[in-house]
Amino acid sequence: YDKDGNVKETGILPSPNERYAWHQITLENGDSVSLRQDNGNNFYALSNTRIRFEMTLNRAGNVSIDFIDDGGDTIADFRGHEMTSCSFTLKATTYFYVKVTNISSDRLVIKNATLTF
Repeated sequence: YDKDGNVKETGILPSPNERYAWHQITLENGDSVSLRQDNGNNFYALSNTRIRFEMTLNRAGNVSIDFIDDGGDTIADFRGHEMTSCSFTLKATTYFYVKVTNISSDRLVIKNATLTF
C-alpha cells in the first residue's frame, strides 16, 4: 500500500507446501545431493513460476546447482565460486528436483538450504 492506502502491488506468498528446507548436508569433493520432498517425490510447479534456491555453506567453495526434470534433463543450472543462491522462471510446467554438487577440492557442509516457489 502507498501512504494513501492504495494498493501498489499484489502477489501471493508461498504456502508452507511450496517452501522446503534442508540442514547439515556434508559433501566431499565431487559428491552431490538430490533435494526432493520429504516423501522422496519431485517438486511440481506450473510454467511461469519463479523458483528460488538459497543455501548457507560452512565456507566459500565451488558448487554447481542443477534443476532437473523427471526425464533427467537439466532445466536450469548455475555454477561458481561462492554460489549460494539462484533463481529462474520455469518455461514449462514440470516435476523437478534440485541437485547440488561440491566441485571444490575440499569438503563442504550445506548448513541450511531453502527452495521457494
